[in-house]
Amino acid sequence: MEENLEKESFIRKFYENSAVVIFKIRLKDLKLVDIMGNTKEVFWVSKDEFLSNPEFFNKTILSNILVNIFYCRVSKLRNKCFTLRIIEYFHSLGFKKIKAIIHLDNEYIFVTCFDISYEWSLIEELSSRDKFLTNLLNSIPQGIIVVDPHNLKILKYKQSEITSQVCRIMGIKEGVSFYEILPPDKLNMVKYNVDYVYRVGGYKNVLIDIKIDNNEEKFYLKRNLHLVFSKIDNSNVLIVISDVTDFIELKEKFEYLSLHDPLTGLPNRRYLTEQAVQLAIQASRHNRKLAFIFMDIDNFKDINDNYGHTFADNVLKIVAERVKYSLRPGDIIGRMAGDEFLIILDDVAKIEDIQIVCNKIIDSSKNIVVEGIEIEITFSLGISIYPDDSQNIEELIKFADIAMYKSKEAGKNRFEFYSQDLAKKFKQRFIMINKINQAIKNRSFTVFYHPIIDIQNIEDTSNQEVVIKQIIQKGLIVGLEALIRWFEDGKMIPPLDFIPLAEESNLIVPIGKMVLDMATLQTLKLNKELFVNVSAKEFENPLYFDDLIKILNHNKFNPSLLNIEITEGLVIRNWDRFLSIAQNLIDIGIKICIDDFGVGYSSLSSLINLPISIVKIDRSFIS
Repeated sequence: MEENLEKESFIRKFYENSAVVIFKIRLKDLKLVDIMGNTKEVFWVSKDEFLSNPEFFNKTILSNILVNIFYCRVSKLRNKCFTLRIIEYFHSLGFKKIKAIIHLDNEYIFVTCFDISYEWSLIEELSSRDKFLTNLLNSIPQGIIVVDPHNLKILKYKQSEITSQVCRIMGIKEGVSFYEILPPDKLNMVKYNVDYVYRVGGYKNVLIDIKIDNNEEKFYLKRNLHLVFSKIDNSNVLIVISDVTDFIELKEKFEYLSLHDPLTGLPNRRYLTEQAVQLAIQASRHNRKLAFIFMDIDNFKDINDNYGHTFADNVLKIVAERVKYSLRPGDIIGRMAGDEFLIILDDVAKIEDIQIVCNKIIDSSKNIVVEGIEIEITFSLGISIYPDDSQNIEELIKFADIAMYKSKEAGKNRFEFYSQDLAKKFKQRFIMINKINQAIKNRSFTVFYHPIIDIQNIEDTSNQEVVIKQIIQKGLIVGLEALIRWFEDGKMIPPLDFIPLAEESNLIVPIGKMVLDMATLQTLKLNKELFVNVSAKEFENPLYFDDLIKILNHNKFNPSLLNIEITEGLVIRNWDRFLSIAQNLIDIGIKICIDDFGVGYSSLSSLINLPISIVKIDRSFIS
């Protein structure tokens, strides 16, 4: 007995110092008889709490093992231990996971409990990591292959939706070696990179193209694949496969668009300049010349206005094709902007070669039919020569552009060569345009007034003084025509020196607004008819009518005293535009006057159909 007591004391001490608790339960009534072990360590409660409070024990321990006790008794599993399910135990101090093992004998049930909370947290963490890695792997759009570096055998293969088709057609699957499915050139590439990362480490990026033509299954596959090789461990190499065909095609498309005009497909300014540099280098090495031809479609704006942008775009496409096939092999054409094209002639031996090509280009504009409509088109060409005019590409383009403007001034539908005199003239032109701009900003223009006289009441026309005296005495001035004047350093700049330039550069629009503002304000108290000239550029401005109304309202000028003077040519060229704006002007009381009648079309019968009040007949027509 002493020996047994000593053994029991030893066992109890052992369990008291370990994280194990044994409950001794009487089988006949399921009453807790004894507890051995450190309950504080495992359950956070003392033995006394378990022993003194049977209900607490029944709720926390007994309720979780009853099913298992019943199962053991029914199955007659006596003296046999098994693992219970993991039970959950809640306490104010936290949450625990307990593993329990039941032992049954004839009179008692022994329940051994272990605290496995820490181990369980590790298992959950590993499970969570495994789930995360699995989800991560499944979410990757690339195909993943684990390969044996010694025989290139595919050990593992995870396909993806993007790469499944190409990998299936290539024959990639577990258990197959790359030796069996790849052509020699691709096999050598895979073999080299697998061997490299296996021996050296790191990773390798490779872009390959796969072309498979299978007549039996009637498919042709052409794809671009991106392969990333990396070493997993001492036994395996990982290959990540991405199908980048769409990306490559999109990249090539962007590269093409960055160098070509999207409408005509011709090289754009950037690409054309790059090609010109290369041609200039070659020409310099072989002592050859290049010709730069700047081409502009004459009156292209009229095509845009009369037929619309889509029609005009089709014109540009046809022009591009026509001119391209007029050139010699090796010559280049590109679109600079709008209706402007640049042509580079390679290996020019003599001036006559350039003239022949230019005449062919001009002839290519004949008989152009767009959307069933035959339209008349002409080209203005300007030419500069490398290296005679310059060795700088940008300067050569600029010089050709200057020469093209000379062609337009000389009557269009022709070509002109660049010269120093021409450059000097255009430099002066550029200076004058800047001066006009500055004059607009500083409101440096002045308005003079040409009197309009009622000559019916002039009786004595013997001399000028008598006529003037009658005009003043009888008040025969019935109206005033506003005339713009520009003085600089006390000297008047003739209108012909700046008005045409203002028309070309569109500066006539702000000048016209300024003249209207000054004239309506200055003649407000005279209560006379005011005549103001309006250019075609002003009339074509979509904001013209709105700007006119704002100025009249601001200056409180009576619209019925205002006469808008337009040329006969403006009416003919912009018939629909003229009618729409003319009606708006007439509706608010403004009168319309045709100026310089007899210079252009001069159809007297057409006057009947025009909503005009006054016709100013040109002196040449009367003569």
